[in-house]
Amino acid sequence: MKSAIILLFLSSSFYQSLQGQGMWDNNWLFGHNAIMDGDSVTGTIINFSTKPIAIIPVVKEMEFSSTGLSMSDSTGKLIFYSNGCCIANAQNDTMPGSDSIGQAVLLSSYCDYGAPLQQGIIALPKPGSSSIYYMFNLDLDKAYWNSMGMYFPLAPQRLYYNIIDMSLEDGLGRVVKKNTLLIQDTFSRGTLQAHRHANGYDWWLLAPKSHTNCYHTVLFSSEGAVDTFLQCTGHIWSDEDNGGQAVFSPDGKKYARFRGNNGLNIYDFDTQTGVLSNAINIPLPDSFGFNGVAFSSNSRFLYATAYTVLYQFDMRAPDIESTKQTIAWWQHPTPTLMYNTLFYQARLAPDGKIYISGSNNSQHLHIIHKPNCPGEQCDFEQYAVEMKSINAFTMPNFPHFRNWSNEDSCVISSIKNEIGVVDTRMKLSPNPATSHFTIALPRPTEATIIVTNVRGQVVLNQKMNNQTFDVSLEDWIPGIYLVQVRQTNGKSWIGKIIKMVE
Repeated sequence: MKSAIILLFLSSSFYQSLQGQGMWDNNWLFGHNAIMDGDSVTGTIINFSTKPIAIIPVVKEMEFSSTGLSMSDSTGKLIFYSNGCCIANAQNDTMPGSDSIGQAVLLSSYCDYGAPLQQGIIALPKPGSSSIYYMFNLDLDKAYWNSMGMYFPLAPQRLYYNIIDMSLEDGLGRVVKKNTLLIQDTFSRGTLQAHRHANGYDWWLLAPKSHTNCYHTVLFSSEGAVDTFLQCTGHIWSDEDNGGQAVFSPDGKKYARFRGNNGLNIYDFDTQTGVLSNAINIPLPDSFGFNGVAFSSNSRFLYATAYTVLYQFDMRAPDIESTKQTIAWWQHPTPTLMYNTLFYQARLAPDGKIYISGSNNSQHLHIIHKPNCPGEQCDFEQYAVEMKSINAFTMPNFPHFRNWSNEDSCVISSIKNEIGVVDTRMKLSPNPATSHFTIALPRPTEATIIVTNVRGQVVLNQKMNNQTFDVSLEDWIPGIYLVQVRQTNGKSWIGKIIKMVE
């Protein structure tokens, strides 16, 4: 490959909160079928070592199509990246020993554009080493070739690992062990994810098995992969497993995996034993198979993207499904924008914000600026970052490398009105709505319903003395409204309703 041409000077001001922590995820690399420069493909590096973040155009030859990995060292310096077919070093040259890491049909049919597997690759620093990295990757093969009427015929059948020694080649790295078979089975089409062991030193790696509710679980230490086991629990997945995303909460207590018709699946996770438990499945079918999940840095809120809708769930609630809030609907960009960016893969970034990428031919990232905050206080901004290149389905795959604070940056109890504290157990349905919606309370009560628009103007002030109440939207302008149900004892329920165009 040709050496990279970095066109933007990086600032030297580092985040104070990141000093002394591993910054292995400080550079995110994008770029597919992008702006051409000679025979090279232009990409984008988003660098989180500066404040504000640096958005850097870079000339490269490797394309990303779903699978993307960009690894930095512990100080935040980009050292290598991969699209699941080969590895490039920091100078954009092919790393010695890294050619043909994508095997089977992946190698023969897809490597001109990169592996088509969301989270099909992940890299981990070897515990106790400053120069050795393990990179895990899936292949793609004819798993169901004789069952084309039932299943999509291609799926990964082997999980490999590669060992990279960054002390070699004058610090540019060399693959010293390639395509080492770790597990042979039929895997889900992507969603590799990892989290720190409870000892803060070793790693757990999870690789879902195809057409089941089973997960291959690998314990990875300074000795390499020291234990593997298969655990089966929760929702049994259909063949529709591509285009989803999996993630651990930063504190490691939750694991979530989401893809369209298979729903949002949330588990408890034991970082000591690697065991999943207490599975719940939340149906969210309205997503066309383009889905992402990300946790807030305090591990309280889970965000799920469904192509044109962004949801929030509260992990501390006894009934997680009941806390579902619609944070945003995708907005059509202005006519001056060439490419749409819908809601797809999501990732908690080193700056504590959540970034959301689009599907094919997108050039922006959306941002949740305050993901630790409930509801609309999370401050979601669409089309917040303009990249220097075109992206296709890709968000770089990382585990959580930081020990985030467990403290809330937003205190929910601060959401008060003049007569009491909010209770979120009210349900508004349908939501969004067109002609009417129903308020459903946990129990019958005497209360006052007050609805205000985004300008704070009261559009409804009505008494109720039952458990449900039907509200007509006939004269309401499409938009977002705040619904408060104030009890006579001083407490309140609060929620948001979206009025859509009929």
